[in-house]
Amino acid sequence: MNELTRQHLVGRIIEMLPPGGVVAVLGMAYKPDTYIVEESAGLYLAQNLRRQGYRVLVHDYAAKPANSPALCEFENMESLESLRERSDIQVVVVCCPWPQYRSLKFHPSTRIFAPWQL
Repeated sequence: MNELTRQHLVGRIIEMLPPGGVVAVLGMAYKPDTYIVEESAGLYLAQNLRRQGYRVLVHDYAAKPANSPALCEFENMESLESLRERSDIQVVVVCCPWPQYRSLKFHPSTRIFAPWQL
């Protein structure tokens, strides 16, 4: 069931993106307050989108390339302060409900997908 749910998520995001589009995946850890990304929805989504030719940017408040080597294959956004100005990001997906993501502002053209209903 978990695998089908993750596959469904990938399909929904692909429907929102043009070929080769840019997506930001926020929340790479499997839950807030941890840096563990193994088996997380964010990692699964980011890996599958990258394999299909999308440009994937990632962010997490605890998981970083230094403590989660699986993140080394993606563009890591250290700061989210510029999200409001980034018109190149077509879709933002919030995969882990870190409370800090609730106050983020995005460019008006950016589509937000937040299954956690931030």
